[in-house]
Amino acid sequence: MADIQANYLDNPDNGLWVAEADVNGQQKVVGVLAVMGKRGEEEDGSYGEMFLMVVEFPLRRKTLGSQLMQKALDFCKDQGYSRLVLDVSSAHTAAISLLQKFTFAQTGASNIEIQLPIVFMSLMEHKYM
Repeated sequence: MADIQANYLDNPDNGLWVAEADVNGQQKVVGVLAVMGKRGEEEDGSYGEMFLMVVEFPLRRKTLGSQLMQKALDFCKDQGYSRLVLDVSSAHTAAISLLQKFTFAQTGASNIEIQLPIVFMSLMEHKYM
């Protein structure tokens, strides 16, 4: 994320969406979603990897996350990616619920120890038919 210009604006394989809203008379960033394209790195073709999705707490469960997700899915489809993948922690139940709404499915899992407790991480993906 350090170099937005080079990583996103100048690279057509990647996508970055920023949602802004008027908060107390000032424009504020209230949501962000980022996808990096992975071309020719897998046997079954190119894919997108979502590695950042943030929605400000007061706007969660109010369609902003769904709107950002739809933008990312449309982008990946337009790019010809076979799927969109991401890692998500089992603690992020709202995110998992949103992903399931968009037909993401768990495709792998790992336990990662980050101090305590152990966090269960799932690899989830949305495939294009």
